[in-house]
Parts: sequence; structure tokens; C-alpha cells
Amino acid sequence: MYSAGLSEPREERTFVGAAPAGSASYLPLVDGLRALAVLMVLATHAPIIQNFAPSYYFWKLVDVAHLAYFGVDIFFVLSGFLITRLLLKERERTGGISLSQFFIKRALRILPIYYLCVLVMVLAFPQSWHGVPSLAVFVFNYYHAFHSTPYPMEHAWSLAVEEQFYLLWPILIALLPLGWGRRVTGLVIPALALLASMALAASLEPTLAATLINKALPTRMLSLSLGAYLAFREKEGAIPSNLECLLLVASGLAIAVLAAGGRILGYVAPDWYWCFTLFGYALIDLALLAYIALGKPVAPVAAILTARPVVYIGRISYGLYLYHLLIFYILGINEAALAGRGIPLLLWVSAMVACFAVAALSFELIEKPIMGLRRTLLKTRVA
Repeated sequence: MYSAGLSEPREERTFVGAAPAGSASYLPLVDGLRALAVLMVLATHAPIIQNFAPSYYFWKLVDVAHLAYFGVDIFFVLSGFLITRLLLKERERTGGISLSQFFIKRALRILPIYYLCVLVMVLAFPQSWHGVPSLAVFVFNYYHAFHSTPYPMEHAWSLAVEEQFYLLWPILIALLPLGWGRRVTGLVIPALALLASMALAASLEPTLAATLINKALPTRMLSLSLGAYLAFREKEGAIPSNLECLLLVASGLAIAVLAAGGRILGYVAPDWYWCFTLFGYALIDLALLAYIALGKPVAPVAAILTARPVVYIGRISYGLYLYHLLIFYILGINEAALAGRGIPLLLWVSAMVACFAVAALSFELIEKPIMGLRRTLLKTRVA
């Protein structure tokens, strides 16, 4: 499920959190939003604590609210925004977009620990080999739609969506007349994505259709493109107002609640439910990103999202996202999580500590050195 939303390279953070505080490019709350999204995913995949009733009720709430899907969608909107923002700044600065540098940056940021996880999975679970070819070439989102049994790296479907997005998006931004940007990203592509989801719902068996609506690039372009729309809005100085953000949230909630009600009452099939729900999520997440990253959130929200532990979770979120489910499988607790069964408190705590410790070690020992190598490599290419 991950991308620029989770995997910001260090030098690219000059636009999202490492620039001087007075810079117009400084977005100090993005790491906090990234942390919020990855914690939603972690909360969904984590099992219940045995003999602890609040844990059960929290698990039920997380399940009913589809927090994992909500968290993933935050990353998609965030990715569309951040990647488009960087591409627009490069185009403004140089008059074009270097596709080779873009792909080198993304490959060096994403691939090393991703393929490390694939290797660990195969060594720990040799029977998982059947999904490796699709993982290797980033088409696992389609493979898993047709092989939807539990899998140690099933969450990698979102990374496949992101990689497919990266192949197309810089070319589009390089060729797109800037005056068309808001209309194309805010209206044309989202409308096509909605039509694609409806076409799937109308033509396929409901379970398969619902899965593809959730995991296919054409349908998830809804959120990715709306994030890009926000980048065009920012470039034009048309930042959404707090009132506009509130209206987007209200609209998104209304769509999601009506879809859920219709599904409960039997009027809305699962596939059509996801057509509406993902649209509702996208509107909410667009508003959330606009308010947090570009607006002026109220002091308590800003204080939480800029707290050092939260910011650090945001910085290690790519690894935390990649490693957590694989760790749950290795510890043998994933089946309990899927079934809603409890595990001993000590095992639960050990699993959480392992997730955060491995992600932190990966960030410090693998990811940061590779980011330094990438900066050196790109400087050499420019020279």
C-alpha cells in the first residue's frame, strides 16, 4: 500500500518538512498525517488482546469503520499531491521533467527494503512462492484480486498501484498544459475512475468486482488524481478554505454513511457499496490533506501531528507499513487477527515492539544510507 505517501526521499522532504520554517514550501504536518494513516493500517491488522474487553470493542470499531482502507486512501491522496507537487516544481524550475531522475529516485527509495521483504517472506514461508512473480513486477494488486486468500505480503497490492501510477504520471505532467491541470485532475480523471468502478460493478461477479474496485489502478486513480488536483490548486494560490474542507468532509461522510446503510438494509451490493464508499473516502481525505498540509489546523491538532514521536513514526512509516504484516505472520498471530481472537498481552506488546523496532532499524541502517547514496548519484549525473 505504499508510495510517496509513505516513502518520501530525504531531499524531497525539502518540500514536505525539511525546509526552513519560513519557506513557502514547508509543510510541517505531513509526517504527522503519514503517521496517522499507517497507525490506522496497523490497528486494523493487529489482533485483540486476550481478556481485555476494550481491545475487542476497539477491534470491532476499527473493522466497522474500515480504518485500513481509510488509511490506504490517505496515502493515495497524499502520494498524488506530493508527487505532482514535486513534478510541477521541477517543471517550473527547469522547463521540463527528467524521467530518468524521477525513476532513479523512486527506485532507490522503494525497491531495496521492498525486495528485502519479499526475500524474507520466501525464506520464512516457501509455500508463498506462487505470488512472488507478481510481487516482483508490481502487478500483485491484480494477482491478489484473483487469489484472495491470506498472504504474508498481501498489503503490497497498494505498492503495485503506486508503481503503476509512477510509470504514467510524470509523463502526463510533463505533457499536460498547466492551464488544464485542475480540470483534468479534479474532474476528468476522477470521473473516469468512477465510471471504471461502476463498469466493474455492473459487469463482474460482486466479490471480484469489489476487490478490483479497491485494488485496480484505474479505480484508485480517483484518490491519486484528487491529490494531484490539490497540488494544482496550491500552485495557483487557490488553497481550499476551511469551509470548503468542511463541505467536502460532510459530503464524503454522507456518501459513505448512505452506502453503508444501503448495504446493511440489502439495497446496495458489496461492489456498488465500494464504488460509493471509495468516493466518499476520497473526498474526506482530500479535505483532510488540504486542511492539515496547506491550511491552519487548530492548535491541539497541530500539536499532536508535530509531536516528535508522531513525526518519527511518519518518517519510518514506509518500513512500518511494509514490515508489520510480515512480522505478524512470522509470529503466528495473523490468523488470530483475522478471526477476531485474542492473544496474550505479552505477545501483543512484543509484536508491536518488533514492528516499530524493525522499522526504525531499517530506516537508520538501510534507508537513510541509500538516500545519501542516491543524492550522490544524482549529483554525479547532473554534473
